[in-house]
Amino acid sequence: MLFGNAYFITFSLVFVLSKLATNLVLGASWFNAIRSGLLGFVFYVLACYVVHILSKPESDLLIEDTRSSSEFYSIAVWTLFLLFILTIQVMNSHDVITMEIPIWSRINSIWQRIVANLAGNSDYLEGTGLVGWPYLLLYVAVPVVILWKSGSKLPQLFGFDLKRIGAALPFVAVYVLAFIFSKGITAANLLNFMFVLIWPGLGEEFFFRGVIQRQLVKTIGNPVTAIVLTSFIFAVSHIPIYIIGYSYSPVRLGSALLPIMFTSFFWGYGYYRTGVLWPWVVIHALSNLVGF
Repeated sequence: MLFGNAYFITFSLVFVLSKLATNLVLGASWFNAIRSGLLGFVFYVLACYVVHILSKPESDLLIEDTRSSSEFYSIAVWTLFLLFILTIQVMNSHDVITMEIPIWSRINSIWQRIVANLAGNSDYLEGTGLVGWPYLLLYVAVPVVILWKSGSKLPQLFGFDLKRIGAALPFVAVYVLAFIFSKGITAANLLNFMFVLIWPGLGEEFFFRGVIQRQLVKTIGNPVTAIVLTSFIFAVSHIPIYIIGYSYSPVRLGSALLPIMFTSFFWGYGYYRTGVLWPWVVIHALSNLVGF
């Protein structure tokens, strides 16, 4: 499935060669640059193979028979509009422009003040994750309405059948251990994890894996191609904050986006094989907190 797919091969070559190039430009030696690119590629591909081996074959059939062109176009239009909102919001919050999006900008400013006041009066509360909760309206609420209006099923969030989620549990365990050893178990860290679990964990996984990826799988019919395209869209959604918010140069931007693309592919392939979102929501949240 993977190496017989032209999109995946191109995706892989772009990752390895671009990682090599960006590492060299950033001052790494040839050995470290090659090692970084190849190790990242091998790690994520092996992770996909582990998921494949541990998941039951029937989970390959997670392609719904019903296809709705109106649903596809609605989701496509909303995705483009969401990327536009993200760009405008980041530009506005960093004083690049003064344009505000009616209602949405007001909701964000009010919520940010609430979170800042809560964090200022608590020893256990951080703004990470919690400050982004309004984005659940864009990533979850509106897509749910689109799916409901089109008569499509919602992605399965919960499910505890070991035959389905067993392939994800070893990775959940690895990320949990990484979180414990790198962050420690404190009330503040656990509370922060709960906030990040909801945003961006739930929000982004619901939208990108549960909505966009499922729609592309239904439309294209090839899961690997759909996962590659979803990973590209997922990486693109991070561009505004990296360029405008963090002032990344093109080289640093590429270096940051490449791992995001392949991490997204792993999560997407894992979701495709298991059909349940919650393990990948947990892994996404822990990945954000531990940095890998």
